[in-house]
Amino acid sequence: MSDANLPSEPQGPGIALTFLYYFAGTSLVGALLANQLLRVGFETGIPNQLGTVLGLVGGLVGTYFNRTRTLQRSIRGKKAFLNQLNPVLSDLGYTLVEEAAEAAELQLTYRRDGLSALLSGSVYVALSNQVATITSRAVHIRSLEKRLP
Repeated sequence: MSDANLPSEPQGPGIALTFLYYFAGTSLVGALLANQLLRVGFETGIPNQLGTVLGLVGGLVGTYFNRTRTLQRSIRGKKAFLNQLNPVLSDLGYTLVEEAAEAAELQLTYRRDGLSALLSGSVYVALSNQVATITSRAVHIRSLEKRLP
């Protein structure tokens, strides 16, 4: 399959930035909690050490579940693939919010409603005549891999 047939895919923040985000947030919260719960000052270094350990765990877990992943599937037709994809995304709570066509490519954006939209991210689908490219958080891509034929 030539690169000309592949749809363009949205790029996420990357693994390093995702890890840094979860590491920093968890480290800060962990250090503050250790300081308050253990009643030791920051000058002892104990809250910082505990915060760093918790940050490493939080960074790894956050990166595993929330990094951006891409799934590519060969398709026979756009309409047939969408007939398979839409019920699966609907079961996961996603609805189509944006549709754009560029040349021979169709780009779709799916989001959840309400507060869950802020916490779960979007699912981006790019369809060419032969390939479907789905980009989202790793946890959603794993679910789609299990559910799509």
